[in-house]
Amino acid sequence: MENTYTRPLPKMRTIKETAAELNVPVYALRQWVKAGKVPAVYAGKKALLNLDLVIKFLNGGEQHD
Repeated sequence: MENTYTRPLPKMRTIKETAAELNVPVYALRQWVKAGKVPAVYAGKKALLNLDLVIKFLNGGEQHD
């Protein structure tokens, strides 16, 4: 079976991993997710964040609606 998927997979991180990697407070990330400013995908109780979208948000990019 040939893999025809050509788009790169998103860099998903937990809130704690994202906070450590970007030097951002965990509390701030949780508040942004809760407010809908940063999108999250839940795996059980863990929120996974797309690292590229968080960086875009921090740089003043478009917010998630």
